[in-house]
Amino acid sequence: MDKKQKISVVIAAAGKGSRSGLSYPKCLHEINGTPILFKLLNNLEYWDPKPNIIVSPSGHQPIVQALSKKNYSCNLITQKTPKGMGDALLELRRSSQHLEENILLTWGDLPFISDETVQELVKHFFEENSDFSLVTANTQNPYTVVLRDATQKIYKILETREMNEAVPHTSSERDIGVFLFKKDLILNFLEKQLDGKFGSISGEHGFLYIIQHLTSQGFKVTSIKTRKLIETVSFNSPSDIAEYD
Repeated sequence: MDKKQKISVVIAAAGKGSRSGLSYPKCLHEINGTPILFKLLNNLEYWDPKPNIIVSPSGHQPIVQALSKKNYSCNLITQKTPKGMGDALLELRRSSQHLEENILLTWGDLPFISDETVQELVKHFFEENSDFSLVTANTQNPYTVVLRDATQKIYKILETREMNEAVPHTSSERDIGVFLFKKDLILNFLEKQLDGKFGSISGEHGFLYIIQHLTSQGFKVTSIKTRKLIETVSFNSPSDIAEYD
């Protein structure tokens, strides 16, 4: 079977984005005249012609209106309250009947994710027979930290906002917000009561905490590195993308 026939695309666009100072969802912010969401849809169309977008109640209507103007066909899933990314992904249970067995997930504020990187991730995922794969990069002041063991296998990813001085790290490697994983396996893990499920600072149901549980139970977590550092740029405030607009 063609690889793309086993993949459903999910774009997570339900965050409040309070730092952006916008009156509309930040995924609709335009860069050179094109909303970030449209850039993502164009690059991911090959893998899923009708992708799934997780939205907030307040963002639902503006996103519907924007999509209808350009005749994009998408399945919108509303996260009723902002309880974190893990909670947002569990909303997929309501749409599981039309989702393929693997989920290609991307954050909705990534304007510069390329088709080439997605193709490489998909190829890697299937060739390595991975359970969970992600794209990483080495950057300064990473907002997540990828931890690897002596054999260079990933065993944990930490959110820097949830870290304290008791957790030493020297890595500058982080995820960039693009993942490919086995749907049922990951949704089942998100439903479990596991250590690290809720952030000690945010109180939200996170997502990346499941990696340490996957690896400790023998599931295969792998990664590729982006060749384009521009792909690490995310939009949280206009200053983040000022030089690219």
